[in-house]
Amino acid sequence: MLLAILAADPAGAARSLPEPDRPGLEEAAPSRALVVRIQRSLAREGLYQGPSDGHLSAAVIDAIRAFQRRAGLAVDGRATRSLADHLDTTAGALNLMNRLEEARRTNRAKARAALAGGDATRDLLGPPQTPLATRAQGFAPCRAAPTVACLLDDALAESQRVPKDEMRDWVLGEVMAVQARLGQDGAARDSLRRVADPRVVLTALRTLAAVQAESGRDAAALATARSIPVTSMRAEALGRIARAQADGGR
Repeated sequence: MLLAILAADPAGAARSLPEPDRPGLEEAAPSRALVVRIQRSLAREGLYQGPSDGHLSAAVIDAIRAFQRRAGLAVDGRATRSLADHLDTTAGALNLMNRLEEARRTNRAKARAALAGGDATRDLLGPPQTPLATRAQGFAPCRAAPTVACLLDDALAESQRVPKDEMRDWVLGEVMAVQARLGQDGAARDSLRRVADPRVVLTALRTLAAVQAESGRDAAALATARSIPVTSMRAEALGRIARAQADGGR
């Protein structure tokens, strides 16, 4: 029979034969090992609580669909190699994020401990000494007749409206640098007390020392640098002071 078909239409017969290398066949009938891999990945995602037995049960298919919906994939419930790879990538990214978050917490704790251990920096962890003034008239008066003082006050007030700590800390660091350039070291330290992340405080102290040196106030710059409780950052601050002194012919 097969010989007769081949003789009559060899091209059509070839098209009717199965193609073992076609990807659709693997997706339609996943291997036991592939299903086990997917089951374990779904379990890590908290989407599957059954056994990792390689059986493509209704519970596994439901879990696949739940993951596909969450990941923004086409929801077809199919156990494919691409799905397994996507699950592995997601798990890897989550693991990396968890490690980064743990490192962030550890480094913040170290920075806080370093600041708390320094006689000249312990006060930077406390509440600001100068409360922000309330503005019943808003910012219009300063914008109508701007001065450096009122613009800085407005910038500080606006910084408190920034919802994310890291962005607010960045704004406060910029305000602190301007205050230091104007010789307002007390106000600059008061701005630092408003910074949430102690790591940013350490970095800002290094910047403060450099700005003081660039303004020709070497004694204040050296005092700030010596107050930095982390050796490497203190060395960097001293290097920036030396560069500013050299640039200024000092």
